[in-house]
Amino acid sequence: MSGGFTRNAIITSISQLGALALSIGTSIIIARILGPEGKGVYSLSLFFASFLVYYTTFGLHQAAVYYLGRKEYPERVMFGHGLLYALILSMLAIACGLVIIRWFGERLFPNVAPWLLLVSLLLVPAQLLFGFLAQILLGLQEFRHYNVVKLLRVSTLLMVVVVLLLWLNVGVQALLLAEAGAFLLAAMITFIFIYHRIGGVSIKLNPRYLRDSIRYGLTVHVGTMLVFLHYRADMFLINLFINPAMVGLYSVSAGLSEKLSLISAGTATVLFPMIASKADQSKIKDFTPLVLRSVLLLVGATAAVLALASPWLIITVYSDAFADSVCPFRILLFGTVALSGWSILESDFKGRGKPIWSTVTTAVSVVMNIGLNVLWIPKHGIIGAAYASSVSYTVALLIALIAYCRLSGNHLTDILVPRRSDLEMYRQLTLRLAAAFARYWREAYETVNKIRGGQ
Repeated sequence: MSGGFTRNAIITSISQLGALALSIGTSIIIARILGPEGKGVYSLSLFFASFLVYYTTFGLHQAAVYYLGRKEYPERVMFGHGLLYALILSMLAIACGLVIIRWFGERLFPNVAPWLLLVSLLLVPAQLLFGFLAQILLGLQEFRHYNVVKLLRVSTLLMVVVVLLLWLNVGVQALLLAEAGAFLLAAMITFIFIYHRIGGVSIKLNPRYLRDSIRYGLTVHVGTMLVFLHYRADMFLINLFINPAMVGLYSVSAGLSEKLSLISAGTATVLFPMIASKADQSKIKDFTPLVLRSVLLLVGATAAVLALASPWLIITVYSDAFADSVCPFRILLFGTVALSGWSILESDFKGRGKPIWSTVTTAVSVVMNIGLNVLWIPKHGIIGAAYASSVSYTVALLIALIAYCRLSGNHLTDILVPRRSDLEMYRQLTLRLAAAFARYWREAYETVNKIRGGQ
């Protein structure tokens, strides 16, 4: 594993874990103050905004990562296109949202007040702008700044939630505004950095990049829409078949299990632009399997620990009101391990310029996910939803493995069976991490002594 990739993957994963801790803290406060029903209404309102964002990006933000990695167009041109795309798509998404609320809101979102859905529309432009700018950072391979703005967003939200819920005792609408504000602040800071990093911006449309980004983006977009359904269809169906309170319980299970996938997300985030920048694809034939094995090992071990600790984790931290979230959480952990492996292969497909493989894989899994949810939620409630998601995630990984074998020329045993060289790499990596931590604490200790000596 190359030193640059390892360093960036570790830094990004640590950043993701920091974001995980802050997100869990925010989730705990919201769950304890609002209760299962209020948490469910809040989650459904966020789902509506995210649905509009995911379905109107058309994959253009991921096209920026791909073409920045390949250095086929001037950076200022792609930066300017990102801003224009965010503006135009925001207007389109809000218009679609207004139509849905006016004519379909009560049927699609029963027990959720229409005015809360209207408030959630304010999230759309902030999410879209931040999404495009963050992807540009990835394309530039500015992983440190990417991690900083991600942490800034979740830490800002946590601080505002503490003020709103613990001090002012406000409701869901204020939380939605806080989400929008956190995204907007992070977007502004990201814009300033990119502007100075590349020395300006070109707002003029480039017809060739417009054509290429749309062509690549539309291919990715189908997969992106399917992935969103994969992650969120269960909550939507739980609300349709049962009620928002069950959505609140399930959102805790799903939210915690999805946070585990942040371990793989950090690695996948770095893998995508790195593979896109490699002209010789044969050089990554052994690299992606090594990354996949390492991620499955780490996420699997963490999932086992969380499964054992889940009663304490949920009941003690979230309160007895969320005791029914324990069983779905344990079931979803198994699916999250498979989902983590799938995300690595998805990044490989996109980095090779073959996003269609990811789209086909996800499409089959989504059909199974929705079908099983419709079949099992009425009979088994949120436990049925958890089984449906875990089964479909596992199917996604299996199909992706078959597709990856055909695309890369690797055999399944080459991908999944650990090698002796893996153990040596883990040993060296552990020693390097230990040395880095030791150096950090030694420097901190010396700094403290200097301060004391000067007083």
